[in-house]
Amino acid sequence: MTFNMNYYDMLNTSPKIQLPNKEKLMKTRLLTLLLALLLFASPLLSCGGEPLNETVNDNISQDISGDTAGTDRISVDPLDAIGTFDFDGKDFRVVTCKKFFFSPYDVEEENGELLNDTAYQRNAAMEERYNIKMDYEMLEGSAGEAGNALIKSVTAGDHLYSVAIVHPFIGLTKLIGGGYTYDWNKVPHVDYTKEWWNQSFNKELRIGDILPCASGDFVYFNSGAIYFNKDLMSNYNMENPYDLVYDGTWTWDKLGEMSVVAAADLNGDGVMDESDQYGYSIMNHHRMVPVTYSCGIVTSSLNDEGYPVLDNMASEKMVDVVNMYYKLLFENKGTLLPKNELEPFRAGRILFLHYVTQNAVALRDVEFDFGILPQPKFDTAQEEYYSMAQSNVMVIPSDIEDIDMAGVISEALAIYSNQYVLPALYETTFEHKYLRDEDSIAMFDIIKNSLIYDKLWNYAEGNSAVYFLTALMGKKSTDLISYYESCHGAAEAAMAALYDSVLGKN
Repeated sequence: MTFNMNYYDMLNTSPKIQLPNKEKLMKTRLLTLLLALLLFASPLLSCGGEPLNETVNDNISQDISGDTAGTDRISVDPLDAIGTFDFDGKDFRVVTCKKFFFSPYDVEEENGELLNDTAYQRNAAMEERYNIKMDYEMLEGSAGEAGNALIKSVTAGDHLYSVAIVHPFIGLTKLIGGGYTYDWNKVPHVDYTKEWWNQSFNKELRIGDILPCASGDFVYFNSGAIYFNKDLMSNYNMENPYDLVYDGTWTWDKLGEMSVVAAADLNGDGVMDESDQYGYSIMNHHRMVPVTYSCGIVTSSLNDEGYPVLDNMASEKMVDVVNMYYKLLFENKGTLLPKNELEPFRAGRILFLHYVTQNAVALRDVEFDFGILPQPKFDTAQEEYYSMAQSNVMVIPSDIEDIDMAGVISEALAIYSNQYVLPALYETTFEHKYLRDEDSIAMFDIIKNSLIYDKLWNYAEGNSAVYFLTALMGKKSTDLISYYESCHGAAEAAMAALYDSVLGKN
């Protein structure tokens, strides 16, 4: 692998992205393997699912891997920094919606699977260390059901929940605008400067001095990504896309160039349809939303009065992005807008599939060698890769009875998830025999460490402005300014009303 050291060094000094090298990646893999041994082979662990033995809990907190990718592993238990607390057997109850996760929260017993059992040990460690009962309510219903459950609990005054993990926008404004959530800036024992908390949400999602929701490593992250067929890449003697990412030259134009090369009329009928081969494939709707963010544009900003405005949506660069993406979709013969999102890729007829990280498990039945990449940059002048966070967010109910417990356990869950559950998540994601190379793990790390949030995505409740790129491409139009004029006012008014509600200006 060839590294552009100037670019590599620049990334490693960036506050957003710490690009891992292979040595660090090997140490991360060693951490995961040693963790597995500690969890499953230690005689100090009971066989009946009892809480994690304190000695083993101390052991897996030790510095067993040295300096690892994206994380400063320290020689003492990172939970020690929180302090010593005993919550007298109280319930710490989390509510969320089950169907939106492939990764476990509520794990009742160990089953020998690394991710499942690491999540189980996380919950057991919380119970053992802080004398609490971890309790999860995993709802089966719609995306907004967890938020509705929290609203119902606060309204009834029954204090059911300590934390809710809710959809990133469906029902979120009702929650925070209705006064049902606690200000995270007032939550004690939580250090948002640490790596287990996303730094973008603290900047982008605060309302005045109030932080209504949070995002840390306890919440499984989700973002757009590009999956690629290594066999097709080799057949056409293309550049190694991993090297392009490391060198800083992985751009949308480069993806387009490679897509043209891969396009082929397989049956020779002179018509390109879903039975033929393409370079780039993407479904419509929300898959397109992250494209503009990958180009380094956060759609919203704050005006002089402190309200969100969508001035960046009508910027000159956004016009360029819309034109660029239009050309990729409709003027590049290598692009397919499929009826079935995954079937053409599974069949080996797609070079680049635009998909999401959280659903990597859906590709386990693929029978060829493939890898994962971050979404491309707009151009090589763009210094960093960016990934729009489509992850759920955490909220604390406004009527929380024990805010110390809410803060301590939220911080501890984020730390433990960062130290142990994330390596297990990586190991599980890349256990597929065809998606198991160090570079894909590095790419996954880049995506996670480049997550950014935006007020428009989280605070506009799916307003038509959110899907402006999808809407334009659906009409095969590049008339961004007309679309902006038609929708920005309603979106800005809705966000202003939310701000007024949160800040008590209504």
